[in-house]
Amino acid sequence: MSIFKKATTPDQLFKQQQAISRASGIVSGAAALGGQFSGMINSAKNINTTAPTAMVDSFGKPMYNIGNFQSQVSAIKPQSATGGEVLSGAMQGASAGSQFGFIGAGIGAVAGAIGTLFAGKRRKTLQQRRKSLAQSNLRDAQRMYNQGIEAFNMRQSAMSQYGQQQDLVDQRMNNVYEALS
Repeated sequence: MSIFKKATTPDQLFKQQQAISRASGIVSGAAALGGQFSGMINSAKNINTTAPTAMVDSFGKPMYNIGNFQSQVSAIKPQSATGGEVLSGAMQGASAGSQFGFIGAGIGAVAGAIGTLFAGKRRKTLQQRRKSLAQSNLRDAQRMYNQGIEAFNMRQSAMSQYGQQQDLVDQRMNNVYEALS
């Protein structure tokens, strides 16, 4: 009995309700599996890959502000599917497949477990890529900080040398002034 034809007898109505129930069970089980797969894969997007922008203090000296980001990056541990996720995927697959009896539940469980393993592998791959990007951005931020410190130290050294030269010029001018007076 099709779920789209109008039932005219009580027996047809009962069969139609069974078909609707079966279809909704399959759809809800498949949707639950799809949501689990999507959630596993999308969790890699939560990894922050952007290093903080460089900051300077009131004297123009670069401030080291990438320590927290460095800790976050080192804490990233790419992970494939856990045992709980595989078991959950198997149970959701079995739930969807149970609409076709015992064999359908078994096939659904295997399909759900295998799908979860594939989703876990995809998540791990994406997490590794995001971690690699974050490490690259961290290296760039560290290099920029080091260059900023080097430039600041060069400016400080140049200003110090200029100040010393000015002191020598002032001392010579005082000597000339005293000699003329």
